[in-house]
Amino acid sequence: MSLCKWKLFSFSLTVRGHHEKRKGLILKGINREGRVGWGEISPLPGWSSETLEMAREQVLQLINGVKVERIYPSVSFGLSSLFFQLSSSLEVISLPVSAFLSGSADAIVKRAEEAKENGFHSAKLKIGHLDKKVAQSLIRELKKDFSLRVDLNRSFTCREALDFFSPFTPEDFDYIEEPISDVENLSAFPYPVALDESLREGRVVSPLHLKALIIKPSLHDGWQQLSQKEQIVLSSAHESGVGIFHIGSLIASCGLPKNPLGIDTYHLLENDILTSRLSFSDGMVHLPAHLSVDEERLCELS
Repeated sequence: MSLCKWKLFSFSLTVRGHHEKRKGLILKGINREGRVGWGEISPLPGWSSETLEMAREQVLQLINGVKVERIYPSVSFGLSSLFFQLSSSLEVISLPVSAFLSGSADAIVKRAEEAKENGFHSAKLKIGHLDKKVAQSLIRELKKDFSLRVDLNRSFTCREALDFFSPFTPEDFDYIEEPISDVENLSAFPYPVALDESLREGRVVSPLHLKALIIKPSLHDGWQQLSQKEQIVLSSAHESGVGIFHIGSLIASCGLPKNPLGIDTYHLLENDILTSRLSFSDGMVHLPAHLSVDEERLCELS
């Protein structure tokens, strides 16, 4: 790794509605020209293949020139983000965002009202935990105001999903993410489909109505080799502002279409490690040309 100087930090952030704090690592790198770059390495407990300690051990190995057999997705995202920032001239950019609607029915309605007032046109609704009639009622109302994405996290069988969505038409949705547990039956599901977990698991599934490929860069390794660039929707794994910034930067660095980003989880963070929080308005995130990280909110590890 061609860094003149580097520092590794840890952070811990409070997430609204969650007892556990969001923990991760931040790598600061300085090149020979004195330019500073930042990368976030934050495995998501329960979803990532690696733990935070495994990621920490690996990044220290890499920094010290030790070769590793396989770089973990979170480490790969953090390092590639840092080096992209060191080697590129970034510009202020505004990108569309999909509002994140989750929790109780009342919480979803409240957040939807806020999102509508703030100019969001796209929304992602998580319904797998809700009573089915309540979920159907929410869909009927929300599709009036938003291009609606529904995330089921495979909570229905194909038969249950067909029954649940029978009152709706395919045109009512932008897409339905991972709708069924028996993914081999996706060809029988006549609504627009998005794949997330199936991609990370390497499953070969071919929905007839594939609309989107959900990519969480901290979790998904090797996604840059996907050929269907126009279908890629970038999404967060509850990163800090550093990770969210770099997810947005991937639109430019990888030449991706400006599909609404799935980064509205950022509004759940009660605090951040940036000196100023990222700006969201009119259904857009406004990314600055430079990151400003408050090192006093970090704990130096090395």
